[in-house]
Amino acid sequence: MKKTNVFILIAGIMVLLFTAACSKDDTIETKQTIVDPLADAKEHFARLGYDGVEDLSIEKITHPITKKTEEYYLLQGDILMPKQQLKEMANKHSNSPNAKHYSANDIVKNLPRFIRVAGVTGSGTNALDNIAQQALRAAINQYNALNLSLKFTIEFSANPPLGTEIIVQRNPTLSSNARASFPSSTGNPGGLIFIGPNATSRGLDMATITMVHELGHCLGLRHTDFMNAAVSCGVQLPIENDDTGVGANLIPGTPAAPSGDPGSIFATCPRRLNTKPNFTNADIIALRQLYGPKMNARCVNGDPKLLIASVHGGSTFVNLNSNLRWQATRSGSWIDMGPVTTGAGNHTFLVKVASFFNQSEECGPKRYGRMVFRAIDFPNMPPEIIRVRQNERRPPPGHQCK
Repeated sequence: MKKTNVFILIAGIMVLLFTAACSKDDTIETKQTIVDPLADAKEHFARLGYDGVEDLSIEKITHPITKKTEEYYLLQGDILMPKQQLKEMANKHSNSPNAKHYSANDIVKNLPRFIRVAGVTGSGTNALDNIAQQALRAAINQYNALNLSLKFTIEFSANPPLGTEIIVQRNPTLSSNARASFPSSTGNPGGLIFIGPNATSRGLDMATITMVHELGHCLGLRHTDFMNAAVSCGVQLPIENDDTGVGANLIPGTPAAPSGDPGSIFATCPRRLNTKPNFTNADIIALRQLYGPKMNARCVNGDPKLLIASVHGGSTFVNLNSNLRWQATRSGSWIDMGPVTTGAGNHTFLVKVASFFNQSEECGPKRYGRMVFRAIDFPNMPPEIIRVRQNERRPPPGHQCK
């Protein structure tokens, strides 16, 4: 009996040891994987040339007029972008950032145009204080003084009216100076600017710097030091080395070095190196490259500035590429430019030259005329001119000119 009990005891111990060993071997240690819900968006922004993507967040914003609530990405502290717009940008463009001043892929189109800006006033928490209102006026005056192909108009109201394109309002909970949105893919300016309490705490000049900076975002201007914010902020941030993306398009004529224009009002931290709200020369170059007055007339065939017609006449096309309001005239009744003599933006003219053959005289010299295109709102801007020449009438065989 004792032997049996001992045997049972030993067997039990062996079973326990075996069970314990199996439990240890079969136990799978699982580690919880944390999935970043913004991982795809961060990757898209990185490929588009943005740094600081690790701080990306989402904010729900209700539009003051439409009352529609939409989710926006918040990047680099002051850039707001609708979620849908990021998808469009990621699928649409493919340029490389490689210079100092940059524009976003989408800029304001349908030029020339007036952009209606409304500053929110009243007794609500989103009302701009007196300094913010003065700063907004001053910022708009600075842009309008550049004589660009777009102009800002400004009004202040507790309830911005329909048709307002940019709404500027206070956000009392904002920790940064301000936030703004970029232009839409349809060519409208970014529609929202939020001003934080810090923006007006250091006086009018600093507040105006902020307003000029944020209006620049609404026009599509990127931070000039977006690849290395330490240039203006004094804080080293990751440098975006992926130049296969888009969203930061070189603006010709601006400094090529990353630190070429540290005082730019479009730098990441413009208030750190500036005490006055002034554009740098490179800032002005960038704005005029994007929105400066442009007008160029070209013949479709042959010499772009000379239309040559045979004695029998003929027709051809002249393309006018412009972001201005213009007036078209011609010298010589034998030149027909069509019914359109004034307009705005691009236009194609069907130009007809009358026959020079069915005249009473058998001979005649070459005749000359011209088409002139003038900018209505820029009287000092040189006109575009296309010369017109029609070949001479020669006598029939056996005849001589008298």
